[in-house]
Amino acid sequence: MEKFWSAQSAVFHMPRSSKQCGSHVHVTPKSRKKWSKAQLRDIAIGIVYYENQVQKMLPLARRNNYYCQRNSINSEVLDSWLSQRSWHDLAVAFADSDREDIIE
Repeated sequence: MEKFWSAQSAVFHMPRSSKQCGSHVHVTPKSRKKWSKAQLRDIAIGIVYYENQVQKMLPLARRNNYYCQRNSINSEVLDSWLSQRSWHDLAVAFADSDREDIIE
């Protein structure tokens, strides 16, 4: 999260007023070509866990607009998990999932 806020402060300045823009964050493995399964699981859980906080930091014009949709809104699988199960259940499911399932 520290790296996220550092990058956010360095490149995300007050935007021009436009309801057609969104925000996103790229995460890339440092020296490998692929994330390990454990790293991928932790990133996936963090993205979902901090989704509300990231939305709150966006300017009002960019929150929940067409170009800036939450992952939990765009994924039926994720929405189903979050409405029926706990975070712990999600972490356990990720632990038993293969890389492709975690990415999906």
